[in-house]
Amino acid sequence: MKNLIKHIIESAKKHRLKKDEMFNTLIEMTYQLNCTTTFDIQYKYLEKEHLIFRDMLANLVTENPFTDVLGEVMMDVFNFDKKYLGQCMTPPDISYLIAKITSRYHIENWNYKEEINIGDDTGCGTGSILLENLKLALTTNAKTFNVFANDINEEMVKVCIVQLQYNRVNYYINNHQNHKNINIIAHCGNTLTGYEKPENIRCHPELRRISDPYVKGYFDYLDHQESLNPFNSISDRFKQKLTKNKQAA
Repeated sequence: MKNLIKHIIESAKKHRLKKDEMFNTLIEMTYQLNCTTTFDIQYKYLEKEHLIFRDMLANLVTENPFTDVLGEVMMDVFNFDKKYLGQCMTPPDISYLIAKITSRYHIENWNYKEEINIGDDTGCGTGSILLENLKLALTTNAKTFNVFANDINEEMVKVCIVQLQYNRVNYYINNHQNHKNINIIAHCGNTLTGYEKPENIRCHPELRRISDPYVKGYFDYLDHQESLNPFNSISDRFKQKLTKNKQAA
């Protein structure tokens, strides 16, 4: 973990950015890459630093599965609650205790279910409690797990999504012969006023439902390109016909 913190701090100094700006940028790049297989061209200058960040994060998740490693990194990188939202990070040991206490009332019933919904009504933050709940839920007989995340802070939601995505991949790798299905559904909205709105979706099994501007723009572009394919095909055939006619002449 210290190596990842050091990498973020040194990368920030190298590119003359604040530590929290560097962290949030690397998270944004990872989020975009995971959802679309690419990231915004404006981040091209950080490609090397981002690759190192992803490798370090993957190793951390492998060594500490279903643990809020990025939450701990954030506590060293910058101060919380700059927007005065009353944010404070839940330490891993407290998250484990909360998950164990709350889950013991559900595990017995969960064993008789094929599909389980997991959420955190208090706001997901970086995903500390969600990760612990998912870890415990995976010990049941259920086959499908729907993890619901929501936070009013966009940056927190994306940290949570990235951690859930990396832990899901790590779980699938370690259980590739008989893994269970993990679906991630995440929103960025106010829990009190209602957050389950289409414009608040930040992660979904159906990727085209994600409303994040970059992700939405990426799939809109793909759809537009696909819509042009019939016209391009006709145009190519017409050009080929003209070429054959010229050769015949």
